Amino acid sequence: VKSVRAYCHTRDNHPYDVRDFETCAQDAVCLMHWKKCAERWSIMAELKCGVENCSYNQENYCCKGDIMVGGSHACDCDGTCCESFSQRRDDSYVSSLEHPCRTISIDCEAEKCVYNSNYKCHAEHVDIRGCGACDCRQTQCATFKEA
Repeated sequence: VKSVRAYCHTRDNHPYDVRDFETCAQDAVCLMHWKKCAERWSIMAELKCGVENCSYNQENYCCKGDIMVGGSHACDCDGTCCESFSQRRDDSYVSSLEHPCRTISIDCEAEKCVYNSNYKCHAEHVDIRGCGACDCRQTQCATFKEA
């Protein structure tokens, strides 16, 4: 079983951070919680966004909260894209309520990627690229690795 970063809320809605299964498996309470949350956890990847022209990008981190990586027929990173891309306009502003996050939930349509499981990205680190992008098709998931 490989290590994953998972974030799950307990019944009383307190966050419970499980960094890797091997460590959790050594603690009976942790393991029980892991199994209970398996159906409802969100896998969180550490995301670095190099798409400086995206309205959600702040200091190479995303303010959106979650993203969708497209590319259902992708065989390499060039066949993927960040479908959540939104071009920054000259008159656009960044809301003070939006904060960049290092970790983010990533839905993924790249079925041939080794990190994709049930349309969720399970990579620990993800790099999104697209220097000068004006459209989501000019972005890519540089972490894509064919299964």
